[in-house]
Amino acid sequence: MKIRRLLKAAQNQLDMDDVLYRQNLIEITGKSSSTALSYYECKEVLKHFESLGYSPTANPREGQIKRIQYLWMRLGEEKKLTNFTKQAMHSFCQRFTGNESVYKAKRPQLSACIEALKDWCNRELVSFDG
Repeated sequence: MKIRRLLKAAQNQLDMDDVLYRQNLIEITGKSSSTALSYYECKEVLKHFESLGYSPTANPREGQIKRIQYLWMRLGEEKKLTNFTKQAMHSFCQRFTGNESVYKAKRPQLSACIEALKDWCNRELVSFDG
């Protein structure tokens, strides 16, 4: 995740309004906007937000999403896809997620997508681990 997104996530998690958020930025870096911060300044602000209780959370479906990407990649490597783009993968997955992004889909929807990709790999004799 981009570092500035983490700053905004921290702001939201800590329920900081914009004024308080900017006050924190100024207090730590002397700058009032995250776009003016260097990477290291962003890290310092994040460290401060963590001391205030911010806890970055990973996407609980990250493993499933990586599995989908892996299976899609395997099909593409074996030339079994006519369109190997990320957009094509998302379009395929939307059949199982009810037009939701894979990042917002529920676990059972992602599981169905994974199983469909595994079946496709098996039909096309594309090897994959697990």
